[in-house]
Formats: sequence, C-alpha cells, structure tokens
Amino acid sequence: MAKVTIELDCADMPPGCGFECGACIQEIKDTLDAMGGVSGFAQHLDGRIDVEYDPGTITVDRILETISTLPTTHEGSFLPRVIAE
Repeated sequence: MAKVTIELDCADMPPGCGFECGACIQEIKDTLDAMGGVSGFAQHLDGRIDVEYDPGTITVDRILETISTLPTTHEGSFLPRVIAE
C-alpha cells in the first residue's frame, strides 16, 4: 500500500459550501471507499486528505480525477492536487 496526501481547493463553491461541510466529506469518503484499490481515508482540518491505495490497482491520477468530479451537488468544484506521496 502507498499513501498520497491531497489538498482540496474548493474556493469556487458557493458561500456556505466547502470541504468543511460534512456532506462533502462523507461523499468523498464514500466514493473513495467504493473504488477498487483504495483502502484508507483520513481528513485533516486544513483541507487535506490522506488516501491509502494499492498502486498496482489504481493510480493517483485516477483518484484525483474521481475527486475532481465531486461533490455531486456542485460537480467539479474540487480542484485536488497532490502535496505529498
């Protein structure tokens, strides 16, 4: 297993929305949990997440692509970028 730390920029969300919203956090977690090859998720209070994944099954690019389509309430509002692998 490998781990990647991703920063989520949700600055383009409408006021009152953003990473701190429990619904968005849960949607990210549920979506990643459902992906083959992702085995862990941890949230930091500063807008970062850690994702544990199997590089033989899934790529970091695929994880980023998936996150960038979320949340479904404001699709495409997250601009994820890797800050540590």
